[in-house]
Amino acid sequence: MVWRLALGLSAIFALFVLVGGLTLLTFTAQNRQFQSLVELNFPAVRLSSDLTRQAETIHATAMSLALARSPVALDAAADSLQDQLQLLNSIAEQLRSYLLFPVDLNSIETSTARLKRSGDLLFTQLQGRLHLDRTITARMAQLERLVKRAEQQLDSFNQAQQEPHPLSYLLQKIIATSYSAYTLGDRPGARKKHQRILTTLVDQLRAIKNPPASLDEALQFLVSEINQEPTLIELLGIQSDYKRKIHGLLREIRELSLRIAEISHHLHGQSQERLQRTVDEQKREIAIHQSLIAFLTLLASLVMLALVLHLKRRVLRRFDRLHHTMTLQMQGTKQEIVVDGGDEITAMSESFKLFVAKTEQAEASLAKALERAEEASRAKSLFLATMSHEIRTPLNGIIGMVARLTSRSLPTEEERMVEVISQASDGLLHTLNNVLDFSKIEAGQLELEEIIFNPSQLLSGIITGMQGNVGDRPVLLHGTVHNPEEMVLRGDSVRISQIVNNLLSNALKFTAKGEVKLEAQVEDIDGVRAMLTITVMDTGIGVDPDRIQRLFEPFRQMDESITRRFGGTGLGLAISYGLARAMGGAFSAAARQEGGSLFTLELALPIHEIGGVNQRPQTVDENLPQPADSLKILLVEDDPINREVGEGLLSDAGHQVMLAEDGYVALKLTPAISFDLILMDLRMPGLDGLETTRRIRQQEREEGRCATAIVALTADVLKETLEQCMDAGMDEVLTKPVHIERLHQVLQQIHAHPDATVVQQPQPVESPSRAEPLAQASEPEVLNIGFLEGSFLTLDVTIQQKILQQFNEASKQNLDKFTAAMMDGQQDEMVKLAHTLSGSCRSVGLNRVASHTHQLQVACEAEQAEQVDALYRALPNLLEQDWLALQSWLSNQHA
Repeated sequence: MVWRLALGLSAIFALFVLVGGLTLLTFTAQNRQFQSLVELNFPAVRLSSDLTRQAETIHATAMSLALARSPVALDAAADSLQDQLQLLNSIAEQLRSYLLFPVDLNSIETSTARLKRSGDLLFTQLQGRLHLDRTITARMAQLERLVKRAEQQLDSFNQAQQEPHPLSYLLQKIIATSYSAYTLGDRPGARKKHQRILTTLVDQLRAIKNPPASLDEALQFLVSEINQEPTLIELLGIQSDYKRKIHGLLREIRELSLRIAEISHHLHGQSQERLQRTVDEQKREIAIHQSLIAFLTLLASLVMLALVLHLKRRVLRRFDRLHHTMTLQMQGTKQEIVVDGGDEITAMSESFKLFVAKTEQAEASLAKALERAEEASRAKSLFLATMSHEIRTPLNGIIGMVARLTSRSLPTEEERMVEVISQASDGLLHTLNNVLDFSKIEAGQLELEEIIFNPSQLLSGIITGMQGNVGDRPVLLHGTVHNPEEMVLRGDSVRISQIVNNLLSNALKFTAKGEVKLEAQVEDIDGVRAMLTITVMDTGIGVDPDRIQRLFEPFRQMDESITRRFGGTGLGLAISYGLARAMGGAFSAAARQEGGSLFTLELALPIHEIGGVNQRPQTVDENLPQPADSLKILLVEDDPINREVGEGLLSDAGHQVMLAEDGYVALKLTPAISFDLILMDLRMPGLDGLETTRRIRQQEREEGRCATAIVALTADVLKETLEQCMDAGMDEVLTKPVHIERLHQVLQQIHAHPDATVVQQPQPVESPSRAEPLAQASEPEVLNIGFLEGSFLTLDVTIQQKILQQFNEASKQNLDKFTAAMMDGQQDEMVKLAHTLSGSCRSVGLNRVASHTHQLQVACEAEQAEQVDALYRALPNLLEQDWLALQSWLSNQHA
């Protein structure tokens, strides 16, 4: 797998390197072509454009040369023309250096050479013409002076003769003809004509006879000037030839300039075409390179996608499957570990499979060890419970006999012996109770009560009761209670008294002299709860700060010498610590600097009343309604044993009780009879307690009757059960078996407020999982001693015997019915019979069998065949054992 991943990643890397190299090559080629544009094509375009402009400049310079009228201007124009021709040659040479357009450049070079020759000839012709123009101008000026001189002399002569001389006409004609010939320009025929005219005029001038003597010299000079070689007309002819040559040279220069300009335009066009071709080629190359880069990028992406898909299929999917398997294993769900392939994932799967196997082995070992520990704990609890009853039986006999002996008049020696026996039996009973309490705390089966109590009176009574333990020792036992808001609290005052008694007993035991002081503080927390803080301080032997934690460990004291010196089991503080934790409080110990020890108990308890400390807390018995104030109660219960127990408890309290075996009977009775209270069983055949309550509430609304208080009776107060009861319209929920104290509290509220609903509700508990019935809970006590002592024993003995006889017969019948329903697969019937058995057992105090049958009911509802079978097999023997334990306990109580 690793080499495959490496190969795939290498391929992707190679593709990306290839793409990068191609991109770099493309950029290099583009850079080279751009340099070619910059170094070759762009200069060629620029030079060709400069060449065109230079040709046009040369033509303009030639024109300015032709127009020069002075030697200076002519020289300047000629120099400028030479410079322009040199610049033209320079531009052509630069173009030739790029090895571009050789044919056109040769043509330009030839035309430039001709243009140079033409320029030189033009300069020469212009120089000759300029010289000739000066000569003609001078001859014309000389001729004009001579004619004017002759005319002046002739005018003098004419004035003397008083008539014009014929010479006047000839002179005027000569000067006119000369000017006419001068202004005719390049007309050879006209020049010849004027030459003939001048020749004729000269001949006529010579032919004049007897010219004035004053004119003779002037006329000679004039004739000599006109006939001077070359003649003025001949000079004008020569001037005309110069003009023709100059015009020819200018035409040639113009044609050459146009030729050069045309070639330059052609070069410029070719340069632009070449530049455009180069740009187009570069664009095509760039497009090709871009296509190739895009192709390679796409190829690399496809290869990467293929690698990712391969990783997902061959690696990630297997990793996900392995992760899913690990997650399920962590959540406790067994999942087959698939091992395939031969790569690292396979090795990881095999390692995890081996780890799971070893973990399962370890868990199996731990489960066996836990099962053995739980079995040992159950055996210990059963042993303690059994032994407590076995020890209580003879101990009750001893205490009873001692009480009978104490009431008699005995000799001093025998009286002392009886006192020793009484103290020893009381100590043994106290030790036995401590062991049982610790066993309950350790098993998590401690039941707490909520009783209204006055902290000041409770603690004062404890201090008063403990004064007898001081004896004649110099020890001051006293206490103070700070309760400024005079609050009355609710809590398990019995357990609080047990803790305080333990603390005071230990303090007195370990204090030989000095004082033992109890301080209590009651502070309001939030208007609903109050913090009860109790401290017990003594001046005894104190505690070692390093060994304080040992004080809370069972059967241990700070050291063995204390056990030998003071005695004790080492359970007192462990029980106190456990009771404090069970009530949600804190319990601590500390050593006092001045000597002795300090124990602190902190409990957050509900506030029952504020400002009622001066009122003596009311006991349950004092608040029970008397027979004259008895209530009319309807007991709706399908189980005859539960009906018998409930009727007995209520009748003994002086109430009128009517019985209904199901909901239909209750619906018939409630409209006809006005009941103060309805006790409603939840599980009944046909119409259950919830539906019965709904129909009763509906009848009350339809008939306009006041709502009757309805209290539910159930064996399991789950959170959803409590919500269902409240939704159906019930006012209170009582758990089975019903304790007489709790029942009296409800009756007291109904008696005190007959038109008000009951607002106290039991604390709901979370529903146990149906997949894991209550078989995993801690082992319950065999008998519900609290119920038996507080409720069942209050019944008349005859009623007790009747209830027990009915229970014995009904339990055997229900057990046989359950066996038949189990054989026939009648699931609903099994659930119903298990519920009936559980309720009957709770009604006679068989706590363990009731819990067992409740587990059986839950297993039947969940259709867990194996669990049902295991619980059913254990039920007959368990019922027989606990039935015998109940009979033995009742016998001891009635002895």
